[in-house]
Amino acid sequence: MGTSSGDIGIFRLRRLPDNGDEVFDGSIKGHCWGTYIHGIFDNDLLRRAVINGLRAKKHLPPLESGINYAAIKDRAIDGVAAMVKENIHMEFVDRLLKL
Repeated sequence: MGTSSGDIGIFRLRRLPDNGDEVFDGSIKGHCWGTYIHGIFDNDLLRRAVINGLRAKKHLPPLESGINYAAIKDRAIDGVAAMVKENIHMEFVDRLLKL
C-alpha cells in the first residue's frame, strides 16, 4: 500500500479483476523497478521470465530450471509451526483464553 510520486518514472498497470481502470502502481528507472503488487516475485514463471529477459539483454543463454518458491515457503511455514507446537504450552494458552 503506497503512493508513488515525483519524477521517478511512474508507470500505469491494469489490474484485474478491477473494472479495467489503469492505476499508478509503481516506478521504473533504468534497470530498477518497483511495484505495490505484493508477492509478484512469488510466481516462479514470472520471476524466471524477468531473469531470462535480463540474461538475453546480456547475450546469456536462458536458464531452464528455477526454484519452487511455494515449496520453500511451505517448508519454512511448517518449520515455524513445528517450533511453536514443540515450545508452546497449549493448556496454559487455553486457560488464558477462558479468562
